[in-house]
Amino acid sequence: MPRNARTLILLFLLLALSNGLQAQQWQWNRQAGCALGRDNNIFESPQRPTSTLTGRFHLNISGSGRLSTRWHAGVEAQAGIQGFAAYHTENRSLIDFTTQLVHQTARRIQISTRLRYRGKSYFSTDQGYQLPMLQIEITGRLASALRGHLYFRSMVLDYSQGRLYDHRQREAGLKLIWAASSQLRMAWQAAIGGRRYDRTPVNWNANAEGGDPWTYGSGRQYDSLWRASWQLEYYRHMLIRVRLGYEKVTSNSTGFNYSQPAIQLTAAREIGTRNLLHLKSVWRGKHYDNPLNPSLQLRPDTESEDMSMTVFEFTHSLNPETQLSIRWGWYENESPYRNRYYQKTLIGLGLRIQF
Repeated sequence: MPRNARTLILLFLLLALSNGLQAQQWQWNRQAGCALGRDNNIFESPQRPTSTLTGRFHLNISGSGRLSTRWHAGVEAQAGIQGFAAYHTENRSLIDFTTQLVHQTARRIQISTRLRYRGKSYFSTDQGYQLPMLQIEITGRLASALRGHLYFRSMVLDYSQGRLYDHRQREAGLKLIWAASSQLRMAWQAAIGGRRYDRTPVNWNANAEGGDPWTYGSGRQYDSLWRASWQLEYYRHMLIRVRLGYEKVTSNSTGFNYSQPAIQLTAAREIGTRNLLHLKSVWRGKHYDNPLNPSLQLRPDTESEDMSMTVFEFTHSLNPETQLSIRWGWYENESPYRNRYYQKTLIGLGLRIQF
């Protein structure tokens, strides 16, 4: 069965499930949205950007309910279709499905298990990916205003183009959240993990005399990673959130070692009773340890890569169930080839309806 058909079938099943469980004290939220805008670099090219009109439709369904005194569950699914006016080969479908089971112990410690599946597929070409993920998290109160979150996460990235870029990632981390007051919160997070690829590691010798400067190692490529972050959140008349982060990756394959500091600023303010202005700005400075001259392809798709961006969004509530928004965004991201970046600008008008 084509993946696009699976997306539509899942949506109909969730709609039926949400109606069937409505009488069993499950709370459901259903939302549909559409947007029309212009993408000035649809092929994400570093050299030759191509602009065209783009449209998107998505449906989001989320629900949660109590199974017993100490057990409750939740489910959320989002699926959408994106099309481009002049380049139909880029038309695609996207799906994001999450289920969660939470247990509250006698000592007020929460143990949650989350399963998530993300996928993207194209209508006319064999491209896209599948990304299933499992996360187990333990949450508890360490002090009156301090909470701790200990988690383990495992995921598998499976590209449709073949196994060369597929990998498995495992990560364990700790997050501390301190509520200094009703208006001020701070958070610290640290994590370690690794990625194992379905390919052999390679080494580059810039001084090789004749022959191929690339040589193959043994086993599979493995990237060790660790990251840390600090976040400050303040709310009084408006929301302000500042996040500082750092990530370090060390690989047994030449060209994949890098460090990446990051700064993120988020601000949101209500204007009157029906308007909301939202700003998000992210800067990431990726630096590779090895200054390779040849182009090294890291992945066939940029979907899983974090971006530097600046996004403005203005939302107006026509009524409690209907929102109209206008959005402008500038993005810079690493292309599938190492250390080659592309930029794009998106502007669009969107409509969201709850039902």
